[in-house]
Amino acid sequence: MRLSKSKARSVVGLDIESGFIAAAALAKGENSDSPVLERAATSSLGSGLFRDGEVVNGVTLAEHLKANGYRTFAGVNSRNPYSAHAKYGFDRGFDEHNAGADYNRHMDWTEQFVLSRFSDHHAAGPCFVYVHVNDTHEPWDAPEPWRNMWGDSYHNLYEGDITYTDHYLGRIFSGLKRLGIFDETLIVVFGDHGTEFWEHGFTEKKVNLYNEILHVPLIFHCPALLPSGVAVAGLAESAQVAATIVEIAGLAPIPSAQGQSLLGRIRGDSRKGLDHVCSHTRHEHQRDAGAVQFDHYAIQTLTHKLIRLELHAEADALCSDWKYRMQAIAVRCRAEPDSLGPGTVLRELYDLRRDPAEGDNLLRQPADGIEEVARELEAKLDAWVAASRAQRPPAASGRRA
Repeated sequence: MRLSKSKARSVVGLDIESGFIAAAALAKGENSDSPVLERAATSSLGSGLFRDGEVVNGVTLAEHLKANGYRTFAGVNSRNPYSAHAKYGFDRGFDEHNAGADYNRHMDWTEQFVLSRFSDHHAAGPCFVYVHVNDTHEPWDAPEPWRNMWGDSYHNLYEGDITYTDHYLGRIFSGLKRLGIFDETLIVVFGDHGTEFWEHGFTEKKVNLYNEILHVPLIFHCPALLPSGVAVAGLAESAQVAATIVEIAGLAPIPSAQGQSLLGRIRGDSRKGLDHVCSHTRHEHQRDAGAVQFDHYAIQTLTHKLIRLELHAEADALCSDWKYRMQAIAVRCRAEPDSLGPGTVLRELYDLRRDPAEGDNLLRQPADGIEEVARELEAKLDAWVAASRAQRPPAASGRRA
């Protein structure tokens, strides 16, 4: 069955864990003829909802596609407790949710999972195949020849895993071509978050909302419908991914989704861009569910970024890693590290035009006009938080949100 040229027949979603620099490897490597969103920020991928809505509320992308006749399959190529646990709702809407009980699954398993689902089911109707790719997560132990191909430093090992992942994405694309469905299949490659490499004093991917965490790959590929080799400037957020997939598939929007489709921008309509994007992370006490220890917010425009940390617990109640992170942020904000406690609010403001690495907090010694810029951004951030809460759908499937 050939495509009508008006909509994608099937969808592949490849969620690259910790994939901050994956955009460069994927967009400049062997698999490069796809629109790339240059400034994508993480949010809620599966539901198109912001902040408190997230996956357990509203209608998920998989549920929406299934209701419109898609066979739906999800796989996790390594053991991931968040993807596997039903309470997070990631299984909702999938005919098969293969949630990775095996640490030894890698990209060869991913290739087999994606291609076998299409070869077995595509002839009967459209398919949605989603894979959470964990190979770009620590411990970065890609097989040879990729493991040490860039060197043996901490960062080099990560780059080796990215290159290994890109190689197998190429194999998946070749397999779709052999099946004769490559041109009519929408392929989406995106990251859930980035990874820190001491840019702000820490590694991994925890509380910080700097761009090494928020700036992630977002690539759409469907030769029959989308332009090739396009880098889309401006801002994007991952809550827009579900809406974009649905529009390219030719379906009605997900009723509860808050993210807007990116299709217009991919096709060259600059009027559909965002003037700012917002992010939020919350930390709850590991042994006292529901006891919120801090909220971390960020709002970013093309020129500036404001980050706000709201601490709700005594610093000494945090585990040592979190406590040290809070103290490091306090130093960047000219606050006294030993005075952190409930009610503490720390703010950072960066001029991304001259300081893209977010190293000079303008609020430490504000020049003329800086406080006004911060107030304007904070007002937009507060409006986003209020709107997200007001638009929050009721909990789905009897689960408590």
